[in-house]
Amino acid sequence: MAHSAAVRAAPNVYADDQGPEDAQPARWTFVSEAYFRVMGMPILRGHSFEARDTSGAALSIIVSAEFERRVLGGDAVGRHVRLDKFTVMNVIGVVPDVKLRSLTEEPHPDFYSMLAAQIAPPDAVHYVLIRPAGDPGAFVPALRDAIEHGDSPMFVTSA
Repeated sequence: MAHSAAVRAAPNVYADDQGPEDAQPARWTFVSEAYFRVMGMPILRGHSFEARDTSGAALSIIVSAEFERRVLGGDAVGRHVRLDKFTVMNVIGVVPDVKLRSLTEEPHPDFYSMLAAQIAPPDAVHYVLIRPAGDPGAFVPALRDAIEHGDSPMFVTSA
């Protein structure tokens, strides 16, 4: 079984070689290390999150193909993105675009960072994504118990 959690926020971002006046809105999702595997999202370029990506001055992020195109103009891996004058994020990977609200929505710039390396915004919406092996119904009691008795509202873990 794989477990994952995500939180969404919508800041304005800009490439490190641009200024705040060039900032564009992007969807920010805080994810666990299993998120892309659970969602079936391949890493198109670069790599997924690794232990080395949770330390250092710059926050490591993975961006969607639309983010790469619209915010960075291509070739995202290794580039830097800013939330503001002080917050620098390092792009380590690129994933396909996702549709969240409907199958007809246009691609949107999305970027992802490790939930464990972040403090979620206080108004964040939390999601739990699960892709169980075998019969999904058999997993319901363990999931219910983990949600009711878990130590953290952001993660569901079980064997």
